[in-house]
Amino acid sequence: MPGKRTANAGPDPAETESRLALEVEGIVQGVGFRPFVYRLAHAQGLDGWVENTVRGVRIEVEGPLRRLEEFKRRLRGDSPPMSRIVRLTCRNLKPAGHDGFVIRASRGGSRRTALVAPDTAVCDECLAEMRDPRNRRYRYP
Repeated sequence: MPGKRTANAGPDPAETESRLALEVEGIVQGVGFRPFVYRLAHAQGLDGWVENTVRGVRIEVEGPLRRLEEFKRRLRGDSPPMSRIVRLTCRNLKPAGHDGFVIRASRGGSRRTALVAPDTAVCDECLAEMRDPRNRRYRYP
């Protein structure tokens, strides 16, 4: 039958291990973007890392192609409320065998071009966390 996979058709391309290098520019520092990327990668079962750079945020992520596509979609669609992605560039790389996903320390460098979020009021959810003795952010703004 046309369009139907047979047992000998080979591996599903959507399950092929792949790796992406993403550069994210915009308001992506000081708004919880790296923790968001960390949680998103874990939710998708992906490996790699995320770090701040002088231009924004850099991400290397690897796993099945299907999950990487979902990661990219949610990176734009579910990003933190105070963030604003101005440019997202993506390169395909050969898998490197990353084990787990980590937030790397921020990198210094030459002339900083990353956008900075304006000061805003503390949201109600954050205030609740700081007032809850069971929360790790209790009395820690």
